[in-house]
Amino acid sequence: MHAPSPDLESMPSACVPHPTARSAGGCGLLRRDPARRDPMRSDPARRGPVRRGFLPALVLFTLLALTACDGADDRHLFSIDGTGTVAGEAFLDLNRDGVRSGGEGPLADVRIGIVMAGSGNTVAVTTTDSEGRFEVRDLAAGSYELAAGGAILGDSLELTGVQPERIQLAANGSSSASVGISFPVWNIPQARGQPDGSRIYVEGILLNARGNLPDNTVHVWDGQRAIAAPEIAGFTHSVGDSARVLGRVQEVDGRAVLTQGQGFRIAQGDPPEPIGITTQRIRNASDGSSAGALDGALVQVDDAVVSDVRAVPGGVVATASDGSGSGAIQIPNAHLSGAGISQLQPGAVLTVAGILLRSEAASEWELRTRSADDLTAEAQGAVTGRTFFDRNGSGSFDTGDTPLADVRLRLFRTTNLQSPVAEVTSDADGQFQIGPLDVNSYVLEVDETTVPDSLVVRSVAPGTINVPTGGSVDVSVVISHPQVTSAEARQLPEGETVFLQGTALNARSAFGDNSVHVRDDGGALRTLEVDATVLAGDRVRLRGRTARVAGQMVLTGVTPFVQSEGGVPGPAILTTAQARTAAGGSRDADAVRVREVTVTAAEGTSGRWLVTVDDGTGTVVVHVRLATVGMTQEEAQERFQQGARLNINGLLIPEEDTGHWRIHPRTGGDLTTISP
Repeated sequence: MHAPSPDLESMPSACVPHPTARSAGGCGLLRRDPARRDPMRSDPARRGPVRRGFLPALVLFTLLALTACDGADDRHLFSIDGTGTVAGEAFLDLNRDGVRSGGEGPLADVRIGIVMAGSGNTVAVTTTDSEGRFEVRDLAAGSYELAAGGAILGDSLELTGVQPERIQLAANGSSSASVGISFPVWNIPQARGQPDGSRIYVEGILLNARGNLPDNTVHVWDGQRAIAAPEIAGFTHSVGDSARVLGRVQEVDGRAVLTQGQGFRIAQGDPPEPIGITTQRIRNASDGSSAGALDGALVQVDDAVVSDVRAVPGGVVATASDGSGSGAIQIPNAHLSGAGISQLQPGAVLTVAGILLRSEAASEWELRTRSADDLTAEAQGAVTGRTFFDRNGSGSFDTGDTPLADVRLRLFRTTNLQSPVAEVTSDADGQFQIGPLDVNSYVLEVDETTVPDSLVVRSVAPGTINVPTGGSVDVSVVISHPQVTSAEARQLPEGETVFLQGTALNARSAFGDNSVHVRDDGGALRTLEVDATVLAGDRVRLRGRTARVAGQMVLTGVTPFVQSEGGVPGPAILTTAQARTAAGGSRDADAVRVREVTVTAAEGTSGRWLVTVDDGTGTVVVHVRLATVGMTQEEAQERFQQGARLNINGLLIPEEDTGHWRIHPRTGGDLTTISP
């Protein structure tokens, strides 16, 4: 055990003879045995696994306890008339290298003894001032050594270095010196037993970097035990470095830690290997013989099966067992995502490394990961699914849909989209299976060169595949014709089979030609040869082939899939001149309304009337199918007399070869007579 320094605050300034002093009547100083000059050399139990040479023992200079004695006087202090001066400074040697550097402050009230080399006689004693400086004058020329002592900070102190080791003082000359003093270095088992408030150093290997555990805590391991230094000041270091940590011992949750810490890197090193333990030993931090022995240590458990996952702020706490008994593992969300685990689920098989920390219960420990590299989920899950032709464009496998064989699929981890982890081809039933797989996040890619011509991959669902442990994820690969808007359809070449989704502006039966006009956010489009019933206002998905009729794009050979019923969108209000050109073609196939128009001409044959109207901006022809509007020939003659005034709704359809559009009323309600 390190010998404590005496209470130097209570010692008088006078030097006291000591029985071991070499000169009778001289002022003897208590001197430490040279074997104790370096505590790390004299006591192997205080040495940690540090990858560097420790400070050599200072053979000539010792930390001295100065004691008072009755009868001592100034003659003992300055017994030789001298002509030289020795001056210097005492400092708190934080990094214990014996040389004062930045951040190492002065030490006041340190007793400095001037000892005649060879004789051991103390010829003078002085005390450092508030700046840590001292000076002794009128010393005889000769060879001297320095000794130091004093009550500093109330802690046990050690001499770490005196520069120079021996002072050669010339007549009428001066010499300067520095005295380094610091706190003792303990091995970690002994450090844990020091009283609260003791300021000490420990040396060892850094088990984690500052910032990757709560409270900026670093853990130091000396080959026997670990100790935590919470809220340590920032310093240059990496995991595995040899370091010296200065701190004040404090008991927290029944264990010693070092508070107010400062760290100093001694040498760079490789990350340490964790200690393999069972999950049961997580709970009591046992090394197999003593509970708590692995507190703060770096450990690893293998093949731990998760039985429960509990959310905590910023992460999860998993209860897991390797068969020995359960233990708690705390994993931040960032570590889970970094390891490619989007959601940890019961049944996961984990290999986990980390630091043993006290849990919230304080009576037990839990393993806490330091980074995503500490976490591995073993292969347990699978991906299954089907590739199929989606006939109706619904996005799901329905009656009438067809499985697709020989479609090539590649599976990637979300963290590496360049290298597939597996590649498979769908079988004759369109089915595929990939596994076993790590519990991880994946995406499935379809090789579109293996998709039949004119078809495209409409969707792969789910887009992100989170493989669970002990189970599988079913993936649907939807292959069909592309779905386009009306505006996109107008830009396609003829002969392309596509899906169009929108709202029907008329019933399929309205014009007697099985045509349906559909409006979507991009405009409107006329579809022809519709092979199933559609009502006005229906929300529909239609599959058809692009073609041009009267210069405008349409869909032909259309199969509709009604999704829901709804209201008919209102018409766009145009002038008659605008209706004639479909507002420059932008309103082709759309529903429009012209107001307060006057009939300028009308003629009808075979149940159809062509009525020319004008609102003063120019004429447009209204194509009235009597069966559509529920009107007889006689009623048409009466209603469409020249000069009659009307409000008219209808759909714009282009005429062949004229470049003009006509308005086609859909029901009798689209024609309203304005009374004189």
